[in-house]
Amino acid sequence: MFKGSYLHTIDAKGRIIIPSKLKKAFSEAADDTIIMLPGKNRCIELYPKDIWLKIEDNLARLNPNDPDNLKIIRFYSNNAHEDVMDPQGRILIPGHLKKKAGIESDVIIVGTVNYLEVWNPEVRSTMVSDDRDEIDAIAATRLPWIF
Repeated sequence: MFKGSYLHTIDAKGRIIIPSKLKKAFSEAADDTIIMLPGKNRCIELYPKDIWLKIEDNLARLNPNDPDNLKIIRFYSNNAHEDVMDPQGRILIPGHLKKKAGIESDVIIVGTVNYLEVWNPEVRSTMVSDDRDEIDAIAATRLPWIF
């Protein structure tokens, strides 16, 4: 499970370091491979390869003759970028993904259970609520067994 929030900087070559605590959460089946694509609310989503393969299986089940299905298939397959972490846990973030996310140098890498998100810190502060009362109210309707 991916959890936590980590502030990092993109290096001169356009790479970020996956924090060691997050790197340890990758299963062996991921083979240190990450698939990146534009995320919701202007972040970059990073999927371990084993999780991504499940997404691909679901995409392959969609009928491409349905125009809405084709939009989904095209978005995920056309925007996915694969990279392998080097021994230091670094991955190269493609320029087009950084641009869509508004990322220049500083990033926040956050765990979201099954995948990671990479954010421009300023964008994240305006897009993601950290208000515990708001989160608890939402969670109470969706996770009543916890609250």
